[in-house]
Amino acid sequence: MKKTILTILVFFVLLGNYLEIPAKTTEFEWKTENQKAIDFFKKQDFEKAAASGENALKMAIELYGNVHHNAAVSCNNLAEIYGSLKRFEEAESLFKRALEIEEKLSGQYKSNVGRYLYNLANLYEKQKKFSLAEPVYLKALDIYEKKLGPKAPLVLDILTNLAKISRILGKNNEAEIYFERILALNKELKGDSHPEVARILNNLGALHYQNGDMTKAEQLLIQAGETSQKSPGKNVKDMGKYISNLAAIYYAQGKSELAGPLFREALETCEKNLGKDHPDSARAMFNLAAYYSSNNLYSEAELLFNEALRIDEKHLGKDHYLVGDDLSELGKLYYRQKIYSTAESFFTRALNIKEKNCGSNHPGVAGCLVNLASLYYYLGKSIPPASPVSSLSLSNLSLSQSYLCQSEKLFNKALRIFESSPAEYMGLIIYNLNYLIVFYEEQNRIEEALTMYQRIVKIAQETYGPDNPIFIPLLRNLAGFYSDHRMYIDAENIFKRIVEINKKGYGVFHPGTGDSLETLAKFYQQRGDFNNAERYYLEALVSFQNCLGPQDPRLSILMGDMANFFKERGQFARAVPLYEGAMAIYKKILSPGSLYLAEMLETMAEVYKKANRNKDARACRSEARKIRRKGNS
Repeated sequence: MKKTILTILVFFVLLGNYLEIPAKTTEFEWKTENQKAIDFFKKQDFEKAAASGENALKMAIELYGNVHHNAAVSCNNLAEIYGSLKRFEEAESLFKRALEIEEKLSGQYKSNVGRYLYNLANLYEKQKKFSLAEPVYLKALDIYEKKLGPKAPLVLDILTNLAKISRILGKNNEAEIYFERILALNKELKGDSHPEVARILNNLGALHYQNGDMTKAEQLLIQAGETSQKSPGKNVKDMGKYISNLAAIYYAQGKSELAGPLFREALETCEKNLGKDHPDSARAMFNLAAYYSSNNLYSEAELLFNEALRIDEKHLGKDHYLVGDDLSELGKLYYRQKIYSTAESFFTRALNIKEKNCGSNHPGVAGCLVNLASLYYYLGKSIPPASPVSSLSLSNLSLSQSYLCQSEKLFNKALRIFESSPAEYMGLIIYNLNYLIVFYEEQNRIEEALTMYQRIVKIAQETYGPDNPIFIPLLRNLAGFYSDHRMYIDAENIFKRIVEINKKGYGVFHPGTGDSLETLAKFYQQRGDFNNAERYYLEALVSFQNCLGPQDPRLSILMGDMANFFKERGQFARAVPLYEGAMAIYKKILSPGSLYLAEMLETMAEVYKKANRNKDARACRSEARKIRRKGNS
């Protein structure tokens, strides 16, 4: 609310500064009514503010006519009030009316156009109409850069809004440009060690993470942490967040051995700097619990999820939307452990909280519906008729069929919500609708599953454009679907399209490009097209070698896969250097006693023998035996 009030102090036009109105009673009444509207607004008494604003607008029109600066001022002020009352259509109409008036006029008040453009864009942003907000912000930016200069605080504010909107709309290149400019301005105006600089570095890191550039994301998040450490007071509030985000980067790269300690460090940092009972400590607990849960450490995860839930309920209230997130994750935890009645209870409570906070048509509500639908689907497939877990009102169908019907009903309800959701929720939409596709596939309803894939792809393309890398995971799933159902030409075309999207969006030497090339190579390998498989394996290797670090596990995995490919074709001389390269990486990132090392050494011994390198074969077998003896001792 503080930001809103500050905005009003800037953008409500205080009349006494520049108006030259003849001294009449009506003029005094108008100025008084305008001031009353402003005062009521500051007190958040929006109904009274609206009444005064409406009176002031009527007076302005009577005094000055429809096309006058002061009529525009009254339109703007009343639009701000209507926006706070969520009377968005009326607010939009008034902002446009103020703009229309000012654009017809000239002189010293022409600069108000920038002010009204900013307010209109802000109104669109509040309604999550980001595609409408973006061009209006750009017009305001052009005006204010010319009027105030490129370093003005208001210019910085608009750039920040544009960076956020570009990221939501999937325009990541534009978002990166905005963030880089914001970063440079903050460094110049506030210094390299200012907390805001650390926050921008964190946001840039998150953007590169979204783009799949893990190396750049990692560098930026490390910089964010270092900057935060140097800032006055060490900016203790955000340190835990930066560490947790870095942990998420490592986890996404499969570097679990690095991610786990950092998730724990993030929690320790929050508890030390903010206290064990702080909401940010609860978020760090939540992240660590999710990490434990994904690694099947259910007892540790349950303890932390419950503690995060307790803190959030205490500080935020039992019906806060973050409490709903806690409950959803606890529900998933119990679901994985097959404690279905408890899972259902948590999923249901989370759904009620999300509906109360966000309304029944919010994507978060749809996500909760998907959780319940997945639970009922599993019960319909596996629970005996004599073992109900809830008091659902069931039809005359068998209990199993009733669960399946309830599941489909919830999935379809979630689908209707997702299809009308704004662009910023696209990741959540794609993630959850995949569950509905699985639902159709497992019932052998292939046409419906394919139709669902096509609908999701259409939604994503309309949101982000046809070549945006953000929905590559969806295309990969679609290609896998085609392949699983022997639609190989369609699968091949999609896999090739993914490669081209990555090359266009990121370049040839990028982890996403290398990964898509490797996937295409494996597709050809499975189809028996070994020439194309070899071609794309080699392209993938070149891509990874030029963009990944020398110890990156993705490089070792690719080398191992390529070595197996050549081994299976009897090309042992070509397999050997790839096995050796993969082994060199694994020895640096795995513990010396890892059984995986023993297995790989045994495979290498076999290949060395086939390549007539018997001495190397004996050495590998000997090393493998030592590892296995240690493991058994």
